[in-house]
Amino acid sequence: MKAAPQEEIDRLDALACCRIIGTPPEPEFDALARLAALLTDSPLAWLTLVDAERVWVKAAYGRVPGGDYPRTGSPCELTLRERGLFEIPELERQLGDHALVAGTRAYAAVPLVVGKSVLGTLAVVARSPRSLNDVQREHLITLGRQASALLELRRLREPRQLKREELRYSATRISGIGCWQWDLQSGEVLLSDEMLTLFGVEPSRTFGYE
Repeated sequence: MKAAPQEEIDRLDALACCRIIGTPPEPEFDALARLAALLTDSPLAWLTLVDAERVWVKAAYGRVPGGDYPRTGSPCELTLRERGLFEIPELERQLGDHALVAGTRAYAAVPLVVGKSVLGTLAVVARSPRSLNDVQREHLITLGRQASALLELRRLREPRQLKREELRYSATRISGIGCWQWDLQSGEVLLSDEMLTLFGVEPSRTFGYE
């Protein structure tokens, strides 16, 4: 079996850190799909995430079935290679009748970039051949950046949570006194749950050494 390129391995690792595949709908992503459709005058829009074999619909506007689809042959797979807006004005000339775009004739999408990896797409489709105008393209690009930012927040949250778990384990060995850790590079201070309780503050609060 041919080994996956390092770039794809890194991409799948970043996607795994987001812990988003198979999760229920979320208002923030649903709103972005809805805005993408309305601002580009499109009947359908969806936000997808692409793993090693499947395309997962995280959010959709219009009659787009949820769940997952084969990655092979999908327009989402083509978008993975792009770093900017990607359009197929006439789908039937460039793609087979993939289940995700069945019954549609035009496709436009922006990649969702987290770090150096493309994790998915924000796409709009039409039922007849067309190209977006400049204003519509700018709207889609802007919304794609917002979706990417949401994914980036999820990815960054994961290492922090892992550090908290390590601190929690250490704290149990210090008789529940609690402990804290100061990251000299970032300046961030992480407190164990016991220490947060002692200070009476919310876990979401960010601390600096000062």
